[in-house]
Amino acid sequence: MFTEPPNFVGRAEAIAHLNTLAQQGAKAIVIQGEGGLGKTTLAQHYLQSQGFEIVLELLMAKEIQNVTPRRTGRRRMAQT
Repeated sequence: MFTEPPNFVGRAEAIAHLNTLAQQGAKAIVIQGEGGLGKTTLAQHYLQSQGFEIVLELLMAKEIQNVTPRRTGRRRMAQT
């Protein structure tokens, strides 16, 4: 059972929009905006509230300093 976190407020319109997109058959939904607006929190909240069996989360960074080089990423995965 999903319980809404007490600090998740003021996003009813955004959740309604995500519901509309899903009901219209959207296969992929992109949430974009400036950093710090709560995009990730919104997406995680929405997905958790829907009870999906499988969720694929793809986090992307536009800033070059936040991008892990491909070789480094593979090496890190192999070490874990």
